[in-house]
Amino acid sequence: PPSIEELRQFEADTSPGAEERVVDRFLASPKYGERMARHWMDLVRFAETNGHEFDNDKNDAWRYRDYLIRAFNEDLPYNQFIREHIAGDLLDSPRVAKDQSLLESPLGTGFLW
Repeated sequence: PPSIEELRQFEADTSPGAEERVVDRFLASPKYGERMARHWMDLVRFAETNGHEFDNDKNDAWRYRDYLIRAFNEDLPYNQFIREHIAGDLLDSPRVAKDQSLLESPLGTGFLW
């Protein structure tokens, strides 16, 4: 949520396009990806542990979480996002991270584990 100061600035800005500028600023924030990733993980019932009697941590579960944050912040098209979730490890042309450090597509299958 916006801070009190951000809220006051928004209320004081009566110029045309004030709402669009605020929306654009929120969408450009890295926190957008964090928030949307949290909702997506709830939707697919992803957890970083196995739960129930065998409540062991899932090794490297953070990789899927970080994949989601990057996907939302980079505005990955929904059809590509779903394709990566279903068969990201089998795609002929996997998506590469912007910094070329890793393949993004295979990480999408992390929720299946």
